[in-house]
Order: sequence, then structure tokens, then C-alpha cells
Amino acid sequence: MAGLSKWFTSWKQDIAQTHQTLSFQARENPKKFYTILILIIVLFTTLFSTTLLSRKHIRNQQIETLIFQNISNKIVTPTTDLAALKKEPAVTVMFASPAAKNYSEVFQLLSRKEKELNRTIFFYPIVYNKDKISQEYQIDSKEITFIFFEKGKEKNRFTFESLETPSNELMPELNRLPMWNKKTLEPKAN
Repeated sequence: MAGLSKWFTSWKQDIAQTHQTLSFQARENPKKFYTILILIIVLFTTLFSTTLLSRKHIRNQQIETLIFQNISNKIVTPTTDLAALKKEPAVTVMFASPAAKNYSEVFQLLSRKEKELNRTIFFYPIVYNKDKISQEYQIDSKEITFIFFEKGKEKNRFTFESLETPSNELMPELNRLPMWNKKTLEPKAN
């Protein structure tokens, strides 16, 4: 307890002395003092803003290097910009975490059966901001979810895990996603 009190008193004296020194410098040579002060403020502001701006760029580079490089599929287009996709007239997005149980299986199926699909699928990896993405799109980050958007609004969805036989059902389900407003035809009774 005595050591803490001694340290606090010493710290308080150091602050008081620094304050006196700065006050003296400001009185003796105000132009130099304020120039240095402004330069320090500009330096810290620049460093802070650069750190904030570069964070997104660094994350995108990490995703591109670690995840997107491994995608060698013609129908899957990797993306990290969901806002741009929402501006498209119609788009299918696959939300998947690289740690998801069926992650490899999905990409293998898409590669094997890419000729059966009639359009491109955008792949958004759930790596950063898992909770925010999960909440915004009502998805489970442990599952692979396919969502069809029309003019930025969700129209249809399914999860890979909901398919009973994924090897037979994945491509037909992906091709049916844009048909969100079509009614199921019942077979005619004779």
C-alpha cells in the first residue's frame, strides 16, 4: 500500500513538472511550441486514420490470399463486398465459413457439376464479423447458406445441410432459387 502511494505521489509530481515545463515553453517561444504541438496532433491523426483505413484492406488481402486463392471454380465468384451485390438486379450468394463442416464438399460438388448450373454464384466467406453477418442475414455461420437476392431484397434461400442427398439435390436447388415467386404445380388427377 505504501509503495502504491509513493508511486502515485511520484507520478503526480512528474505530471506537475511536465505541465510547468510545457507552460514555460509556451510562454518563452509560443510559435515553436504551437508548431510542434500542431505537428504532433497531425501525426497522431494521420496514424490513427491510416490504421482505420488500412484494416479493411488488410482483411480483404488476408481473405484473398487464404481463401479465394483456393477456389478454382468457374461458376463461383469470390466477393467481400455485399453492398455492391445488393445493387445487382438478381444475384445468388453463398455464405460459408471456411470452418463449416461441409465446406470442402460444397466446392467439390460445384466443381464437378458446374455445367448443370445456369448462372454464377457469389461466395461471401464468413470470416470476420460473424455475429453481425449472422444476425443481418439470419444465418448460422456453421452452415452453408445460399440466398437469392432480387434488387437487394432476399427472395429465397436454402442451406446445404438441409439437402437429403446433396450430390443429387444441390444443382437443382440452386437453379430453382430464382424461381421464388413460382407456384408448385400439382399433378393432375385423372
